[in-house]
Amino acid sequence: MSPAGAQPASDSTACPGRIAVVTLDYPPARGGIQTLAHEVYSRLAEHVAFLLAPAHPGAAAWDASDPAPVVRARCGMSSLAARAGFALEARWRLRSLPRDVSLHFLNLYAARAAGAPALEHAYALWVHGEEILRRRPSRASQACLSGAGLIYANSRYTAAAARTLAGPRVPIEIIPLGAPPGWLRRPPSAQAADWRRRLAPNRAPLILSVGRLTRRDRYKGMDLALEAGAILRRLGADFRLAVVGEGDDRAELQSRARAAGIAGWTHWLGRVEADTLVDLYDACDLFLLYSREEAGPRGVGAEGFGIVFLEAAARGKAAVGGRSGGVTDAIADGVSGVLVNPNQPRELAEVLLRLLANPTARARLGEAGKARVEREYNWDRSAQAVWAAQRRLSSRPQP
Repeated sequence: MSPAGAQPASDSTACPGRIAVVTLDYPPARGGIQTLAHEVYSRLAEHVAFLLAPAHPGAAAWDASDPAPVVRARCGMSSLAARAGFALEARWRLRSLPRDVSLHFLNLYAARAAGAPALEHAYALWVHGEEILRRRPSRASQACLSGAGLIYANSRYTAAAARTLAGPRVPIEIIPLGAPPGWLRRPPSAQAADWRRRLAPNRAPLILSVGRLTRRDRYKGMDLALEAGAILRRLGADFRLAVVGEGDDRAELQSRARAAGIAGWTHWLGRVEADTLVDLYDACDLFLLYSREEAGPRGVGAEGFGIVFLEAAARGKAAVGGRSGGVTDAIADGVSGVLVNPNQPRELAEVLLRLLANPTARARLGEAGKARVEREYNWDRSAQAVWAAQRRLSSRPQP
């Protein structure tokens, strides 16, 4: 019996294509996987039979202008019952797919929801880092990884973690991620200058940091970045730090800033819209995300890649990051930015001091970072790499 309200795959879901995509994360919901899913598969729309995504407020307006053939499940992701309903619908739709259609799952949770690897289709599975690092995957998740015909990873670090779980048989492709396509060409706005005047009076250098401020994600390093800020002040530097992000650790971090004596030099901006974020990148002199690898009771917290570094580069800004996780792919050390020991605030402060005092070096790094995004880390190249890997998957004999 089919889920109520669903259309059979032989109707709306069976338009010509080589791949079917199942994702729990898709716009108009916001987030990194949502962005990746849209940017890659809208560029591959002519090859996509359908893209199954959860129901979401505002989805009808989004889907009307989306090049990809999006099919919305009846259920969203708002509760365990809704997720179970999505899983049932996904399995029902995929049962009637022709065998020559490959499946793409945007993460482990989507693969598990759809019942991979029990489905009689070759499938590709995206891994992003946290879902295989934060805690050891269950047997079902490991079966999804080892049963994949192909794994897409966002960095060398994530690929290595996936390899230990998937085994030697499964091909792993590292896919370059991208910055928002319009960011490379958009001219600075008057609002960027307004932010600059507001956040950094008297022409003080402005450092920008963007990331979730949650206890669970303390590996993003804002606690140690604040320590480095205090050292920077003691070294005599004048600067301002603007922090974009929200979460349950914000109050604790603000308390740390007060204890370190830099509360007056730190702005907590919360969550901002995309246009405002562009203005803040334009307003800053330097971008900082001091991520580290942090062992927990069940796994490791670490940055699988760090797409914010590409965003900063797209706006011509030099970046400083902790030498950890996938950040070593996101920043080309000495080219688009500087990597530092992720557990040494003193070293970070000294690097920041040198860069803040050297606008020529910052400009050189920012220009090289922007060229790197144009040449290598952009969504056009991401989509091309995904499709080339998919063609290799499709050409292999099926069991």
